[in-house]
Amino acid sequence: MNRFGLRILRAAFSWKQWFLFRLTRAGQLVAAGIAVSAVFGLNTHANLAHQIFCFLVLLAAFSVFAGRRGDIRLSLLRRLPRHATVGQPFSYRLWISNHRTKPLTDLVFREVIDTERFLPGDGTPPASEGSRRSWRDRLSWLAYWRKRSRYLPLPPQGQAAVGQLGANARQDVTITIEPRMRGRIDFTGIAVHRSDPLGLFRSETRFDQAGSVVVLPKRYRLPQVVLPGRRHFQPGGVALASSVGDSEEFVSLRDYRPGDPLRRIHWKSWAKTGKPVVKEYQEEFFVRHALVLDTFHSGPDDRIFEEAVSLAASFVSAAQSETLLDLMFVGPEAYCFTCGRGLTHTDKMLEILSGVTACSDRSFEDLLPLVLQRAMQLSACICVLLAWDEHRRRLVGMLRQLNVPVEVFVLTADGKSDPEPGPMQDRPHRFHALASGRVQEELDRL
Repeated sequence: MNRFGLRILRAAFSWKQWFLFRLTRAGQLVAAGIAVSAVFGLNTHANLAHQIFCFLVLLAAFSVFAGRRGDIRLSLLRRLPRHATVGQPFSYRLWISNHRTKPLTDLVFREVIDTERFLPGDGTPPASEGSRRSWRDRLSWLAYWRKRSRYLPLPPQGQAAVGQLGANARQDVTITIEPRMRGRIDFTGIAVHRSDPLGLFRSETRFDQAGSVVVLPKRYRLPQVVLPGRRHFQPGGVALASSVGDSEEFVSLRDYRPGDPLRRIHWKSWAKTGKPVVKEYQEEFFVRHALVLDTFHSGPDDRIFEEAVSLAASFVSAAQSETLLDLMFVGPEAYCFTCGRGLTHTDKMLEILSGVTACSDRSFEDLLPLVLQRAMQLSACICVLLAWDEHRRRLVGMLRQLNVPVEVFVLTADGKSDPEPGPMQDRPHRFHALASGRVQEELDRL
């Protein structure tokens, strides 16, 4: 039933797209008239609705036939931005060149977007949890469809109209899209629609124009969070991508001593002084923070998980360049990405967060080794959690036992009471319960 229902809904979505894009407002009215007259015109002896039906059908057929007039020879060029942000519209320019000796009128340019990542597949969707559900939510495939399809970019987004394009003329238009889902938007081409003389039907010509935009997570305004802690020794220092071996900080030059490695000899100074001189280094100590993102979420409502990802992205954006920040989470495997001090830029970290998915087939225990093996190098740790159960309390308690300062943010369902601090009982000012749906309001109160 789940697979059958999803296939029906996908087919219905395709027809809806065709109805919205290929028919004008007047054409949609004619289509509605055809449907109504077809119902009431079944009995030809009771009324004259069948005559209205025949007239509207002939009118629609003429519009479809007349709409296929002439070829559209255009050159299209666009420049997509690299990044966008959820909930923030982005605009870009589309340059159009008409290569015909006749002007073109009533053109509509529409972006063709790959909708596969927005729509549910034919597989079985995750079952809803909880006993208080409406009869619609009990149909899991219908609830899953409703949850996913709300992210679709529907018109008038991604469209631009041109009243008249002169012969051998050039013109540019602005296209605006408001992304409602993080991740990557894949553009497969541009569809050019042209109305028929009656203004009922739009013909369509597609031009291949591939491109993509990475949609970054939404970010919140963060309060002034001052993390305690001090500099820690980092074995090997900051290993840059282009370096080999340990990374240390240069201090000064000194005379050569037996046993010093040859790679530390400063050849220019030896040439000036006539005696061997070596470079002296000291091991690096600096601040290193960890950002632990809880990805272990199951259930039909993904709003809490999206808010947790947005909160983590807010901390990444606010990270200082002189501080190392380790982003740790679990997906298909355990991941740790580091930015700051010449390593990965924050934009790369935000791109990583734009592709994070919920992990429902693994245990929170898989995250513990990843965090604890780096605990001795950490100056402080920020935990963004989706619950406050025994496993998550255990992680925070272990970090406290290792003398790692911890700042905990727990996302809770709206209307539920705040959880007890547990292992953060002696540091209540560093334990924050944020109600889902009111995260920004809760952060402003901190």
